Amino acid sequence: MDPLKTTIPKRVKGLDFKAAEQLTRRLLLHDAALPVYSLLPPTPPSPTVTAFLQPTGFSVLPSAVDPASKGHTGLTPRYGVPPARADNKRSQIRFLISVLAVFVDAHPNPNPVVVDFCGGCGHVALVIAAVFPQCRVYIVDGNKVALSIAKERAKSAELRNVQTYHTTVQNFSLRFDIALALHGCGGASDAVISAAVRTRAALIVVPCCVGAIVTSRGSVTGAAISHKDSVLDIFGKAKIDWHVPRSALFRSLFREGDYDCLAKAADFGEHGVDDWRKISKALLEWDRLQWLREGQYHARLAKMRPLSCTPKNDVLLAWPRTYSSSFQPEWPLDGLANGFVRDVVEGSVLNGLGLAEVTEVERMLQNLVCDANSPGVYRSSAGAGKRRRKVVHAVAESMGLWHRSDGRGTQRSVLVRRTPHWPFFLDTYVGVGGPIIEAISAAFVSKVPEHLADRRVLVRGRPHHITIVSPVEYGCLDSQYRTDRAACLELVSQQLFGTSLKVMGLGRVQRSAKPSTLVSWDGNAVEDTTSYYPNDVKHEVFFVVIEWPEAQQLRGQMGLPVKDLHITLGFTEKDIHNCRKDLNTLIYPVSSEYKLTVP
Repeated sequence: MDPLKTTIPKRVKGLDFKAAEQLTRRLLLHDAALPVYSLLPPTPPSPTVTAFLQPTGFSVLPSAVDPASKGHTGLTPRYGVPPARADNKRSQIRFLISVLAVFVDAHPNPNPVVVDFCGGCGHVALVIAAVFPQCRVYIVDGNKVALSIAKERAKSAELRNVQTYHTTVQNFSLRFDIALALHGCGGASDAVISAAVRTRAALIVVPCCVGAIVTSRGSVTGAAISHKDSVLDIFGKAKIDWHVPRSALFRSLFREGDYDCLAKAADFGEHGVDDWRKISKALLEWDRLQWLREGQYHARLAKMRPLSCTPKNDVLLAWPRTYSSSFQPEWPLDGLANGFVRDVVEGSVLNGLGLAEVTEVERMLQNLVCDANSPGVYRSSAGAGKRRRKVVHAVAESMGLWHRSDGRGTQRSVLVRRTPHWPFFLDTYVGVGGPIIEAISAAFVSKVPEHLADRRVLVRGRPHHITIVSPVEYGCLDSQYRTDRAACLELVSQQLFGTSLKVMGLGRVQRSAKPSTLVSWDGNAVEDTTSYYPNDVKHEVFFVVIEWPEAQQLRGQMGLPVKDLHITLGFTEKDIHNCRKDLNTLIYPVSSEYKLTVP
């Protein structure tokens, strides 16, 4: 076997559509998991780039670099894509050139080294070399024949700034400034991202068939077996094998086997797939993006234009936070792509369950299970139907209640009850809900604009809560808290039952398009890269500010810093995270205490 061939696992056949769709819907119920797409900033002025980005742009370059051209040795075609794909390939390259123009213009190195990983016969790299003569361009691939064709094309085009390397992504050891990969299959995209992180390089990655990534069993997430890549050690964390999901956020949201299920659903090669499968792909890219942000990178998720040039049109763009301020162009929101995400969330996730029915079940469980005077147990009527049971399960899960199915056939029902630690719950985060929290919320929600309060109900459901440990924080806790969830919840309930929390009043945070410096959960100053809105749109969130010394002490015991505890009451589109929600944000101050008691 050729040792230079990248070790990518074999494709796993079979897709459980029902399980994959349910998983996608469950993930979309969490605000932090929702992908946010950005548009590219304006392309910097450059005669060569401007000329190339015109519809006839390939005509200004040597014919040998055009993917639609055919080089021949005698009568045998040597390179070029089939005519049916030529226009799409040209469009893909034009988009990558427009992105690279932004990166090259702002890069600290005026003559950056660009590596086209999995570059094959040079369709992308040779155009880069022709449009950006100031750059050195490396083509890395494990296919000797493809690289020999790339050399021949570079010689024919008289390009002297191109070099080829016959090796794998993991074994490429030269330093570079910008990594680029167009449709690297399976784990190849992750390998390129890791290679860029190792050298603190910027990256432009268009991932491909994520269904080829296979995980092994034995942990909550599963270690990827495509290759060994101790990439977490790069970020100064424990040295472990490459795991999926990549980010702490998604590790806190996934259960055993979830990644395999989602990756198979996200693996498609045609345009006409179900909308939820497109969102499955976006969720996997958002996981990669969050991992990069956790590793001190700025990152954006974009859509390749035109969308029709490839069904796999998600693009990851990232650069180290250490780069100068010149590498911080404005990235406006992509209204079309984000509108599609919202439509899927509000249509497929919420209305797909029946929004009126969801609201009805929430109120019923609140009265029969959560209320202090309720029996704390609910059983649906036998034979209520699969749809009704599905809604009860989903709502009970969102409220942090224990639930399971009982019986068989027409006698099947759903049993829901308070957990022994209610009103404390541990889903993908540690929180507290119940009657006391609802009473506090009811005292302030009338002061929140009605459409903002309704938006919160639409996105999150009716119950309110206080987040004690966020999903990202929970994914980073010591294993003693993550592996034994019951023990973790027992610790929370023991230390916080019977304590008093102090309500300080109604707070508000507003945000526009301009980024700001925030404080991350680990205390580091970071740029807020999660919420960018047009200048004429004001995004805001209303919440109740809470002081709770015992909860802060518990967080300290878990190794977490002080947190601005609050109850979210309403927001414009989605909640604003990673910002202060303390006394300085109050618009309606009060002072009252509530004691948490066992229902």
